[in-house]
Amino acid sequence: MGWRFRKSIKIGKNTRINLGKHGYSVSTGVKGARVTVNNKGKVTRTVGIPGTGIYNTKQYDLNKNKKSASNKINSSYRIGINDILTVDERKSIKIPFKIKLMLFLSISTIVAGFAFVPLFVLALLFAIITLGMMLFSKDYRYSLKIGMADTSLKKGNIADAIRWTRSAMKTKPNDIVAQKILNELM
Repeated sequence: MGWRFRKSIKIGKNTRINLGKHGYSVSTGVKGARVTVNNKGKVTRTVGIPGTGIYNTKQYDLNKNKKSASNKINSSYRIGINDILTVDERKSIKIPFKIKLMLFLSISTIVAGFAFVPLFVLALLFAIITLGMMLFSKDYRYSLKIGMADTSLKKGNIADAIRWTRSAMKTKPNDIVAQKILNELM
């Protein structure tokens, strides 16, 4: 409630300073594409087709990287899941070979389909089968989640690594490897 205030000052050909009750922002761009930065560290990117009403807006936070998280570990002590597991345990979390093979065949036939168009039908068939195998394979989902936990751990984000490991344990409830990783992280 109360009084509102808004003023836009043109400072260049395509640039404006916008003043308002809660702060200020700087906008620049042409018809169909605009970028705005406000005093709270938010950047808004807008792209559209002029005259149609069709546009896309995305907002970024410049301050997001400056926030310190308590669940991050020291960069000198970054480890990965491979440092925790033995060789046999590492083999148990690999992506199944048949899925790797189908993925390779899918990509190969898509590339070959550019040279010989009827191969796109075969490529589509391989792609659907591969996606189905990925979707319904517990081993693939398990190894994907453990891989995400490993990536989070290498970035120093222990909370995400624990979350991904717990998610992997839901996929394979009695798995010793995921339990070992979780015990090591906690």
